[in-house]
This record gives sequence, structure tokens and C-alpha cells, in this order.
Amino acid sequence: GAVAYFGSAPSSYWVWDDTLQIGWFRPLFIEPTTTFIGGATQLGLYNVYEWGGTGAPWTTPQYYYEAYHVFGDPSMDLYTLEPTEFVVSYPDILPLGASSFTINVDTDSALVALYMDGILYGVAYSSGGQAVVELNPPPTQQGYMYITITKHNYATYEDSVLVVLPGNIEVEPDTIPVAQTTEVTVTITDTAGAPLQDVWVRINGWGVSVEGYTNSYGQVMLSIFPPYGEPLVLKGRRPGETFDVFTDTIWVIGATSFTAGYEVEVPEIGLTGSLTAYYAGDITITTSIYGFFAYARGVGIDTLVYYAGDEGVLTVIPTSYGTLRLAVADTGYEVITYEIPVIKVYGTIEGSVTDTAGNPIPEVVIRGYPHGCDTGLVDPVFTLISDNDGNFTLADSVAVDWYDIYIRHFGYNPFFDSIFVAYGGNFYTFELTPSLWGIVYGRVYEEGTDSSLAATISIYRVDNNELYTQTNSDPVTGNYSVSLPYFMYRFRVFAPQHIPVVREVTVSGDSINEDFKLPPTIGNILIVNDDNGTRGAKVKDGFSKYKFTYNDPSKVGESAQEMEAILVAEGFNVERVNSNATNLDDWWNYDLLIWCDGDDHDPLEASQYRDWLIDYVQAGGKLLIEGGEIGYDFDDDVEFARNVLHIVDWEADNAGPLVLESDMEDHPIVSTPYSVPSTISLDYDDWGDEDALVPTEDAYLVYHTTNYTNCAGILVYDNNPVPQSAQIVFYALNFVSISDSTMRHNLLANTVYYLLAEEPPPPSLIHGIASTCDAGREGIKVTLIPGGCTITDTSGRFAFPVYPGRYALCAAKEGYATVRVDTQVGEYDTVFIELMLAPYHTLYEFDFETSNGGFIPHGILWEWGTPTVGPSAAHSGERLWGTDLDDEWYDIENRWDGGNVKISTDGGTSWRILDTDPYYTGTASYGNAGIPNEPCFTGTDTTWHKVMCDLTPYAGDTVIIKFHFGSDYSITEAGWYIDDVAIKYAILTGVEETTPAITRFDLHVTNPVVDRIKLQYELPTKECVSITLYNVLGQQVGSMLHKLYEPGRYEYEVPIKLPAGVYFLRFKAGEYEAMHKLIVIR
Repeated sequence: GAVAYFGSAPSSYWVWDDTLQIGWFRPLFIEPTTTFIGGATQLGLYNVYEWGGTGAPWTTPQYYYEAYHVFGDPSMDLYTLEPTEFVVSYPDILPLGASSFTINVDTDSALVALYMDGILYGVAYSSGGQAVVELNPPPTQQGYMYITITKHNYATYEDSVLVVLPGNIEVEPDTIPVAQTTEVTVTITDTAGAPLQDVWVRINGWGVSVEGYTNSYGQVMLSIFPPYGEPLVLKGRRPGETFDVFTDTIWVIGATSFTAGYEVEVPEIGLTGSLTAYYAGDITITTSIYGFFAYARGVGIDTLVYYAGDEGVLTVIPTSYGTLRLAVADTGYEVITYEIPVIKVYGTIEGSVTDTAGNPIPEVVIRGYPHGCDTGLVDPVFTLISDNDGNFTLADSVAVDWYDIYIRHFGYNPFFDSIFVAYGGNFYTFELTPSLWGIVYGRVYEEGTDSSLAATISIYRVDNNELYTQTNSDPVTGNYSVSLPYFMYRFRVFAPQHIPVVREVTVSGDSINEDFKLPPTIGNILIVNDDNGTRGAKVKDGFSKYKFTYNDPSKVGESAQEMEAILVAEGFNVERVNSNATNLDDWWNYDLLIWCDGDDHDPLEASQYRDWLIDYVQAGGKLLIEGGEIGYDFDDDVEFARNVLHIVDWEADNAGPLVLESDMEDHPIVSTPYSVPSTISLDYDDWGDEDALVPTEDAYLVYHTTNYTNCAGILVYDNNPVPQSAQIVFYALNFVSISDSTMRHNLLANTVYYLLAEEPPPPSLIHGIASTCDAGREGIKVTLIPGGCTITDTSGRFAFPVYPGRYALCAAKEGYATVRVDTQVGEYDTVFIELMLAPYHTLYEFDFETSNGGFIPHGILWEWGTPTVGPSAAHSGERLWGTDLDDEWYDIENRWDGGNVKISTDGGTSWRILDTDPYYTGTASYGNAGIPNEPCFTGTDTTWHKVMCDLTPYAGDTVIIKFHFGSDYSITEAGWYIDDVAIKYAILTGVEETTPAITRFDLHVTNPVVDRIKLQYELPTKECVSITLYNVLGQQVGSMLHKLYEPGRYEYEVPIKLPAGVYFLRFKAGEYEAMHKLIVIR
């Protein structure tokens, strides 16, 4: 075998790539002169040389002659036609000590190789239908010799032959009469004539089965009565061996011949001519004699039946696939044998997944394994995922057989069952039992001192590594408690200036005690080096921004290495890794992440890195990010630029020394604990050393650039009003370009001390209850922005300690409209918020499997069908909409190509761009023919994403929605792909008022309401009463009351100052709840 990879070591331009590929194609297919990868590469390089070119270094033949390489075996042969199968035969054994071995091959010039135990014994080319392989050295050890046969445009042939000591075998007599007893003597000696003792000798046929062991003379005498005329197989095996050392034949003579025939069918499924496993098959046998035996052996069958007439039906049920051997015989007659194929037939699989109440469960992963296998060693035969209605369908059929079904879905007990897939259609219902809940509790404390720690406990599901919930330990006692459904979790416990602890915890009981001991450190820091030495030149013109790059190994990771040295000398605990060896889950084990791109001209090249950084900072992670090209490359990536870099635009390169902002003299980055001067000089080498970047309104400059005084420089983003520290610092420069080493040390040390400075605990609290209007409170994801998230238990309660400021609170659950509430929190405020989720109702939903969904393509790009390039599969099913098929998936040239979503309310005369969540990844260039300068999805993202557009402003309108893709004239990529489009709305409905006898509540109102309503309620016990108003989207628009009342009767008059519309009033007292609809007019 061989492995080879072809590519360009540095960056290559498409014109030169095409030139090389033409040089490959012509000698392979048009004027065939070579068939191996090394030869094609040399001819391709010659074509590059002939094409010529002058100018910049990256446009010369020498550059590309040195750029393109074959890594691996240059002799690897390439298919240029559909490969042909060899026809091969050879002896059953290869004798020990043989000097040659002959193999029959149906074509000349095929290369035959013999290989065993790491030794290539010989090769030969076939000629005249044979290849005689000279064995050098002759094999001296028994085993299996591997045979490999190759030829251009032939499929590789692979097999093995047994290498054994043949010895000398004498059989006396070697023919015996039928239906008579004969004594047969077998004598076995080695090649020197010495007898071989204890050889296990077997003689077998349809009517004979005898065995024995050779004595000291190498002989065994066996008494044989053969009822039928047939060749008996004689085999011998030496003691301790796993293979036979010889095979011979004893012929039974004197039997009478007769004729026979058979027909086979499987009536239940209409199969004829073959059998199949697990289904009863009928073999109808006819003979020219009266009275016969029928033998059937193989595929789980070993049976013998006698039939008195000249015809009989033998019914068999195979339990595996392969060949059934059938023999028809009678005493004194010859045996007639047949081989009947037992073929695979196939069945389809579909069904549903529900809970014990019959409710469908979406997104359940169903794995089917071969029955009885070790799932740790064997891959599943099929994997299914239930859709939003809990249904699943296997796109391909599977062989009829037994399969073991394994389901492990969060919130439910593990499920196992064995199913039989029958021929044709099969429908299964898998019922999952909701899991129980348990409490995990314990204490978080410091190693060595036993002091209690205020820690954040992040709890991840082991199955998908998703954050499930977070909680905090009490700063005084260190105690924590969290309620979780039975499952496997990974706990990550972090406290500032302590090394985090990660532990897997399985919740399988009512309560589990887990204490965490955290070692102290002045700072636990991860440095990620993303600088792989890419350097070059770039241009930004009226059409777009583009670069030419090359690789300089001497520059790899310069900034990261120096930062590590500085911080280790300061006493920090530092780990440095390359970006391709890290992931988001690792980052939470550190107090601070430092992302280094230095002078790299292709920073953050993988979109996954940018996604991770977005998730990291949105969850509150602390970040120092450094690089002189990051802003240039990603100012158009709106989500990354606004949320991580906190910039809105790139202005220039080489913007001069950094100058301290006038009001920043006392900023910790400048003053604590070291002094940093007001001007920072840079040794400017190339484009990657500095960017001038315009900050967002929520960030501020510490140092601006000389030539652009409104641009970073160095900027800071703080996610809370506490001044002691911040969340993000961005060095918009190559760190090692700072000319003075002492200045580099002081700036970095100050920045890290500042980012890790301890802040006072949050003095305020946002808490409340999240619930759905029809399905309780459990399993709702409540996210605080900025901040963390949690998943509600059956109480629906959530709580977030916060600093004063403005926050957004979002509640989400599959199948329900996400609710967002914005709130302002003051110092020492406790804000109570109730979040009510309404279920989605579907106006339009299509997965494009049975039709194109009514979409109308414009232009020549859009197609409906199954993709052959781009994504390996549709998001669901097989079909989708995509650009040139040869939630959203895109692989398009960054900025030059892109797509967005538009809406029209006037029949397509005018169009508006719809905002998406998440927002578009960039802006199309001026050179884009379809959507110039418009926000769009652009670049490469090879995973499906769920993207939402808010159509609330268009309620009541008749609209046309357009997926608009635009491109420039050059560089071909896979394109933009769309699947599973739905339009849904949510209204708070279906809430029934239930009035327990212990509580009375009356709403005195007649719809419509103009200015006020009157409420009366009676409390038999002391209760906390809350009255809350929601709009039709489930968003809280007012809280009229939240107060503790003594038992008694109360009246409450409420002024209504809401705009005209439909609202829902929710009354809650203890466990009692009621909801009423209000129609407000003005």
C-alpha cells in the first residue's frame, strides 16, 4: 500500500494552481504518458515553468516550483478509469522451504508481492497468465503469507496462503469400495523420512466421520464404512498447531449414479432461487430413485432427513448469511451436492420516541449495534436522531437481523432493547422513562488552610460537553447544593487565584456529597499560540481586502514564548499550547486566557476559534488578546468584532507609536505594580505589527495610535462597573514589536495583575421563576447577559448575583418562543422577574424531502436536491436547497461571496435585509455582484447553524422572504446551503384557571379595558402574592405587586397605562396560580 498527499507548503494563488492542474490532467487523461503521482507532479511543475510569470515573489515560477510538494510515496499509482477486478488462483498451501511460488493471474504485467512477518519474500510480474515469484529467502516459519497484486486501473487484490510443513503422506488403500468396511492405514513422515507421532488425522464426508492419532511409527489405522460414493477429505494437524499440515483425498468407488434436482423459495417474502437468514425456506428436492437422504449444513444448520419417495421438501431457517451446502444421497449411490446462497435481504426502519405519557421526544440519538456485540469495540450499524415530532426514519435499509438498541438521552433513564428488523417496512416505538432527580451537595475550600471559598461550580453534561447549569458556593461556609436529573456530569469548580478542579459525578441517588479542595495560586494562566509564522503583504482597495502570504518558521509563536517567560518569572502558573491543540472546555480551568497571534498574517484562521472566543467571553471568561492583524481581518465579522475585540472598524496599519490617553495616567495597566511610559515605541516591520482600530462604545482606550487618536492601540472592555479589574484587554499590535524589553515586561505584567485583580462580590440579585404556560417549569434554560446560565428544576426558580448595571434575561426551551426581559439593577437591589414561555404555533415548516417547499429559484445557482459537494449531508433527511449542489451551512470565499435574508411587503418591488440571530458574519465586498456592501454570511463554516429572524414588525402583512446569495467572478467554493425552514409564532394560550378551595381570587373587569381593573382575593394562610402582566409574546411588561400578606380578604385596584393590545394578567399566591386575558384599548 501507499499514502501520498499533494499540496502547496506556503500560500498559492488560484491561477498557478490551475496551471499546475492542467499539467497534471493532460498526461493522465488526454495524452497518457504517466500513471503515478510523482510523474504527474513533475509534468505539472513543468507546465508551471512553461507558463512563466514575473513580478512579486509570489508570482514567479521559482516560487511555485519550490511551493508544490508530494508528501509520502511518489510512486503511488492513480486510477484513471473504473478499476477492473483480477481473476486469481494458486495452490492451497505454500510448503516450508519452497524456493518459488506460482500464482495464476488473468492479465499480464500485474505486480505480485509475497509478504509475511515484516519480510518481503519476493515480487514478480505476470506473463502468459502466470507470475512465478522467487522466494528469497525461502520461508522457514509456518504462518500466513500475504499476497498482494496490483496493476494500473485494476482493483488491488489481497489474500493469504498457508505456509506449512508438507511432509510425506501415504494412504493405503487410497480408494475404497462403497458400502463395505475397509481398514485404511495413514503413514506420515517428515521430509527426512522420520515418522511424525501424535498427528491428529480426520477423514470426513457426508456419510463418514472418523479420526485418530498417529503412533510412534507415524501410523494410524482407521476402519471406514462409506455408505455413499464420494471423495473423502483426509486432513492432519500437528500437536499445538491451529492449522492443518496436509490435506488429501480418499476416493469411494463402485457407487451407482443417479440424477437429482432442487428448487428453493422463501414463501413469506416471495424470494426464489436463494435463502435468507431468519426466514423459513423450502428446498424441494426431486430424484430418479425412491428413498433418499437429504443433508443440509452451514449457516447455523446441520440436519439430515430421509424421504421415502422420489421427492421431498426440506424446510430450513438459516441463522447467518453465507452458503448452505446441500447433499442428496442413498446407500450404494453417489452423492450429489449443491451450494445454495443465503443472501442478505433488507428492511427499512422508522418509528417514534415518546415518554411514558406518549409525548414525543425530539433530538434523541438512537444507536443500533449488531446483536450481542461489545459496544466498546464495535461501531453502530446505524444511528438515528428523532425529529421535532419524535419521529425517526433510516434513510438506507439494513440487513434483516437482530440489533441491540441503545438510547441515552438527557433527562431520561438509559434505554436498551433488542429488535428484529424484518424484510420490508418496520415500525418501532421506543418509550423512555423520565429520570429521577438527586441533590449534589458539598463544600468548596482551600487546600492547606481549609478556608471556605466563594467558587463557581459549572456543571457539564458528559454526553455532549454542554454546560447544563451553574451554581455558587456560599462565601462564608463554602457550602453549595444543586438539584440534577440522574445522569453523568462533569463538575468544574473555580475560585479566583486557585487552580480549578474538574471531576466527573454520576447522579444516581437522592443525594450525593461532593467536596472540592482547591490549591491556591497567584494566577492560573493559559497562553494559546495561534501564530504559525504566516507572513506576507496585503492590499485594501475599493473592492475588498486581500493578501499574499508565505510561511516563516523562525517567527512561529514569538509573542507567546516571550509572554510565557515574563509571567513565569512573575510567579504565575502558566501553560502554553498551540491553537490546534486546545478547545473551549480547557479554558475554564484557568483564571485568564491569553490568545497570541503576534505578527501572523492569517490570525484566527479557523472559524471555530472565533466561535469559542465568543462563547468564552459571553460566559464571563477573562481574556487578553494580542495581534497586529486580527482587527484588519475581522472588523467585518460583526459578532466577533463587537463581542470579543470590541471594535467597529479598521482604519490603518503603521499608525505610529502608542500614546497614553490623557485621563489614564493612574490606570492599573500603566501604573500597577510597574510604571509604563506614556509613549510606547514600536519596531514596525510589516503589516502584521500594528492595527489602528475604532473601539465600540462599551470599550475604552488606554493607548491610542499617534496617527489616529481615536483608535486603539490598547483597549479595555469591562463587563461590570467595578473598577478594580476588567474582562477583556486587546493589544492591537504584535507584542514583540514593542521596541523596549523592559516596557514589554511591565506592560504585560500590569495587564495580567489588572485582569486578575479580586473584585468585591456582587451586591445585588436577579432572581425569579421561569415557566411555560402549558408544561410546567422544568428544563428551561435561563441566561443572564452578561453573565451565566442555569437550567430550571421543577420549581422553575433561578438566581444570579450581579453588580449594578443593565442586564438582559433570556428564557428558552425547545418548542417555545424565547423570552427576553431587559432590566436595570441598582446597588443592593433584589429584582424578582417571572418569565412565561409560550409554545410555538407553525405557519410554515418544510424539510424539503418530498418537495421544494414552494421556493422559487432566481438566477442559475439555486438548486433543490441532494448535495454532492459542500456538506456531507442535509441537516435532516437527504434533500435541501443549495447553490450548485455539485438550519444553514456555508463554504464561500470570505467577503467576496455571501448570502443574506431579505423580506418584501410589496410583492417583491422593494426589499429589506432581515437581522439574524446570530448576526451575519461579515459584510460583502464592493466587488460582490449580488449584495455589495451588505451584511451577510460569508467565509467558511462547515457545521449547520440554527438562525432566527424576528418577523414581529411584519405581523399582519403578506410578505415574500428571499435567501439572497451574491458572488464575484472568480474562485469557486461549495456555496450556501439551507434546510429545515419554518415560520412560527407564539401566543400565551391554553392556561386554565384552577381555584383551590383554600384560595379565592376574583378579577372584576369587562373587556375591553380602558384605564383600570379591580381585583379581589382571599388568603386562608400567609402567602406571598405576585401580580404580573405579559404581552402576547410572553414578555413581562409590568409587575403590579409582589408582597407578603397575612391571611384575610383583600381588594386591589390597578391603573392600566399600557398601549392598546392583548395582555395576560397572572396572579400567584403560594402554589395557586390563575391567568386572565385583558384587551386594552385607547
